[in-house]
Amino acid sequence: MLFPKSSCSQAVTPIASPLSDRQTLDVGVMPKGFIRSTVEDNKSLSEVVDLASDPTALLASPFTMTSGIGLDLGATWSFDGMLSVGLVARDAYSPAMVTTYADFSAFSGSPGSGTSAYAVVPADLSIGVAYKPSFALLDRLGADLLVLLDYADILDLFSIIPRNPILNVRAGVELTLLEILSLRAGIKDALPTAGFGIDLSAFTFSLAMYGKELGLDPGARPVFNLLVAFDFRY
Repeated sequence: MLFPKSSCSQAVTPIASPLSDRQTLDVGVMPKGFIRSTVEDNKSLSEVVDLASDPTALLASPFTMTSGIGLDLGATWSFDGMLSVGLVARDAYSPAMVTTYADFSAFSGSPGSGTSAYAVVPADLSIGVAYKPSFALLDRLGADLLVLLDYADILDLFSIIPRNPILNVRAGVELTLLEILSLRAGIKDALPTAGFGIDLSAFTFSLAMYGKELGLDPGARPVFNLLVAFDFRY
């Protein structure tokens, strides 16, 4: 994916309710279960490079296993197939059990030896707008244009130390040619993103370059990432 999915596409297990001939309201609820394992350690740049030759060194680091259940909620209002406004609450309520071990060997040797604590995954409330304009020239070329504008993680505005609000604004455009080739560009975390995707029905291939801001303000600690993805359909 070029950027995280627009909020307009997050209504899951939708229940469609036509408001009129030109308007539709979709409401969705998705229950889920999850298991996540993490390894925590602080290393210098040279030590990180050494991990490439001996990744098993991470097995001696503190190991955490997180498991839980939760709910995602979403709603999308669509008008005339051209304009959509979506609101999504990821992890609206997701309780979890977090178990910490001295290292991976302690987990594999005795799973019941860890220290457990109850936690709730922080909710992520986001809103987005998607606009699909219609141009005669694009129609003749067999092309579709999609314009996206999101504001992610609204609840971060009320946290004790919030990020700069501009970092949560995400905007992008996607041009799809002949329903096969998609060209994408946008802004995320106040940093540029670009990429493309190829849909060959049996599988899709996507490549994207995107920036991520690790600091609290634009330009404080930017990093850039390259993402390659294959999706196969059966």
